[in-house]
Amino acid sequence: MDIGPTPVGVLIIPLAIAAILAATGFTSRFSSPYPSILQFLRQRRLLRSGQPAPGIVTRVSGQNARTVRYRFLGGNGHPVKGKLGNYRYPIGLRDVVTVLYDPYRPRRNTLYPSALFRLQNDWVGYRAR
Repeated sequence: MDIGPTPVGVLIIPLAIAAILAATGFTSRFSSPYPSILQFLRQRRLLRSGQPAPGIVTRVSGQNARTVRYRFLGGNGHPVKGKLGNYRYPIGLRDVVTVLYDPYRPRRNTLYPSALFRLQNDWVGYRAR
């Protein structure tokens, strides 16, 4: 019995929903240790064109993958709050950290080094002759 070709909408709609959920890092009940595509792009943009600033850790919660809250002064001198989940580097309360932020939108910020990026020291081990 031939029921005919499958309508295109039946195939596209589930794929579109899956792509949206993957891009936003959706998880049902469990926190995902894997970053979403949007988190990757945001952190890459901040690493390329972000402004560094010293910040201070105001709260740390969690065991292995910590949620870190911090404050720093934006380019205009106003205090800005930040929050970062799944931070895996050792950190404590009142530690001084490096914050990368968008100078035009200081609420877009992240800690450095981040879970996705860090600069590589190519010059380590180089000896002048």
